[in-house]
Amino acid sequence: MRQRVFKKASLGYSSALVAVITLSLFFSFRQSLSDLKHFKKPDAVIRAVSAEQHRGAVSKDLWIAEGVGKRLHDKIESHSSTLILTPKKKQLEIVEHLNGVHGTMQERVDQSVQHVRLFDANTGTYEYSTGRLTAQTVSLALFRLPGSDLPSSFSHAIPYLAGVAEDVTFAVTGKASQFQAKQFRATFAEKESLP
Repeated sequence: MRQRVFKKASLGYSSALVAVITLSLFFSFRQSLSDLKHFKKPDAVIRAVSAEQHRGAVSKDLWIAEGVGKRLHDKIESHSSTLILTPKKKQLEIVEHLNGVHGTMQERVDQSVQHVRLFDANTGTYEYSTGRLTAQTVSLALFRLPGSDLPSSFSHAIPYLAGVAEDVTFAVTGKASQFQAKQFRATFAEKESLP
């Protein structure tokens, strides 16, 4: 008799345990499917990502093809920067805020003379999606220098034109670079460095 009561109790407990496990699995599986559907959407994954990185002594070298076997060299440097990844619709927007910006750009190279633009700004913003740099209150100088390699130093060079621009935009689009300076106040040098 005790065995029958024990068997009945065991069977009842076992049935109840199986029912509880089955219901838990059912609700867990149902929740997992709804999560899976949610995370299959690219924007749901991107919404979950956000990052910021601080860097020092940043340098970007850009090479632009100019005709057959020729290329122009542009270089943007900064003392420090903050790289920010921001979710925008279905992609990430990557923007770098630069401090202490210094840029040198070859506009063109004619035989043994290169036309170089040099600029300095306290701050600037570089957008990776468009390859565009923007800066405000920028010191600009234009040089004609010997050679075809971008100089590492301009200490002995005299610009033929120098001044300050309120807004500057630089972008590499396709096979060319574009440089725009707004409200540029310039002075011509009395003597410039020529080859």
